Amino acid sequence: MQKMGIKPNCPICRAGFRGEDLKMIHEARGRYLFHILCPGCHASIINITMDNLIGTSSLYMVTDFTREDLVKFVNSSRVTCDEVIEAYEGLTSSLFRKKSNRTF
Repeated sequence: MQKMGIKPNCPICRAGFRGEDLKMIHEARGRYLFHILCPGCHASIINITMDNLIGTSSLYMVTDFTREDLVKFVNSSRVTCDEVIEAYEGLTSSLFRKKSNRTF
């Protein structure tokens, strides 16, 4: 784990990670995506580790994603511009504003 730049302890409860707590989800061009399930507090943690010119950098995010959710997300298709516009129009429609009593 430490060879990959991954800290051996949970950022929340400081429990030590074991090999089976860590699963590589994706790897591409020196970038690695891991899902870590803490054995102590059962937090789900996403780790992104990247090789760069000065060594290795890691980013940690506490999440509610399960390993299965993360695999599904990584393998899903990208959101198109049309889908973003459609979601925006749906959220700003007068019908939505009347139901939520909020304006955007």
